[in-house]
Amino acid sequence: MAKAGKVNQAIVDEILAGPYFTHDIPKSTGRETFGDNWSQNLCERMIGEGANPEDCVATITRVTSKGLADGYERWGPKDGIDEIYLGGGGSFNPAIIDYLRERFPRTKIMFLDELGIPAGAREASDFSLKGLECVVGRALMPPVKTESDRAGITGHMQPGSGTNYHKVIKHVQEFWGDYPMEKRMNPVTQMTVVPYKGKSFRLGVD
Repeated sequence: MAKAGKVNQAIVDEILAGPYFTHDIPKSTGRETFGDNWSQNLCERMIGEGANPEDCVATITRVTSKGLADGYERWGPKDGIDEIYLGGGGSFNPAIIDYLRERFPRTKIMFLDELGIPAGAREASDFSLKGLECVVGRALMPPVKTESDRAGITGHMQPGSGTNYHKVIKHVQEFWGDYPMEKRMNPVTQMTVVPYKGKSFRLGVD
């Protein structure tokens, strides 16, 4: 649908000039910035100015793809990017892929499947890692240039069955064993590269 519409570049530039896109990394956002009605309000504005639904989808898609490309150029290696691995629902959008290939013609663009992680499971994998760190009581990397610069345990664990909950706690204690209590909050800070089907795959370790 995005390919059938015309991109409103003025609106794309306006959105990408907003505080989220211009903020330095690391950063995060949510419904407070891109709420349930964000795209609907934008489409209503565009249609009121004479656009059609295809133009709206094309413009919103370009915000995503150009935001990615601009980020790669701003924070990526100065001598260029060799590979880009795509994950998440937007990875399957041909308009996004084609735009990235246009901006980075010398970059090999692939799905995360090449590394053994289904592209459609990227977000699930991310939340699984965060959930694991919450359960074992280990901090994620402390944020920088955000609301807090202190490391902390993120997330919330809601006990289900009482018996299962105690089994989980027992596994956590077995996981840590005799590891010093004062070091258990230390976040994962190093990456170990292990082979996977002849390719390099990065795995986080202490």
